[in-house]
Amino acid sequence: MSRFWRLFSSKNAIGKVLAVLVISSIVVAAIIGGTYYYVMTSSSMIKPTPSPTAAPTATPTLAPTPTPKPTPTPTPPATPTPTPAPTPTPAPTTVELEDAVGGSLVQATFIGEGLTRVRVTLMSTSGNALEVVILPGTLFETQSAGVQNMVVTERKEVVLMSYGSSSSVSVPGACVNMELDMPGENDTFTISSIPATGDLAKLLSLPNFDNETFRVQQFAIWTITDNPTRNGYMGIGSFGFGTGPSDAEIQKIRTLLVSAGISTDNYQALQ
Repeated sequence: MSRFWRLFSSKNAIGKVLAVLVISSIVVAAIIGGTYYYVMTSSSMIKPTPSPTAAPTATPTLAPTPTPKPTPTPTPPATPTPTPAPTPTPAPTTVELEDAVGGSLVQATFIGEGLTRVRVTLMSTSGNALEVVILPGTLFETQSAGVQNMVVTERKEVVLMSYGSSSSVSVPGACVNMELDMPGENDTFTISSIPATGDLAKLLSLPNFDNETFRVQQFAIWTITDNPTRNGYMGIGSFGFGTGPSDAEIQKIRTLLVSAGISTDNYQALQ
């Protein structure tokens, strides 16, 4: 270095030039070496900037293909099981009491219930349904000596639906033998094969006869069956006390007979 410095300070021009060249070479070498060092150290410290990764292209989401709804197979309407029609009950055969008893379609018993009624009990002996009609004018003959016969004053029906079926009904009636005793619960009757006839049948066939009081009905019947005088009627009452018809009741009886087409001239009490 001292040699180099002496060369530089030499007054020889060539020496100075050489010195300058040497110094320049040294500076250049130093610069190159420093630059290399800097580059090497910097490259190891600086992380490379990563290249931007391109965002993946979004795959378009396909709308799901709608699953077609299955077309429901129409269920055929249920065929209703036909309900068998009930076997219609045959209409009862209508028969009058006299024919039902006479034709052995029923067994019958008839028992007295005082002056105003007869208890009729029927049991069917027929294989068919029966409607037994008890008509006004039907006569019941007593089986007891000294007791009055009875006549029906109001229509009644008894329905017997099958063999062996039975029914009992209290039938309104009146006595037809004024001088005899009133029937009681121990008195039995049979049905007469011949109903009321003549003026009695006409009286009992009046549409409004069953609306009259029992006294008027009974006195009107005795007027025809017994033909008493005005004061000859048996009394009707309670507890053993009774009276004959009043003037108003006699007038009512007269009106009923005229309405039925019956001549009042034949009856004493109406003279």
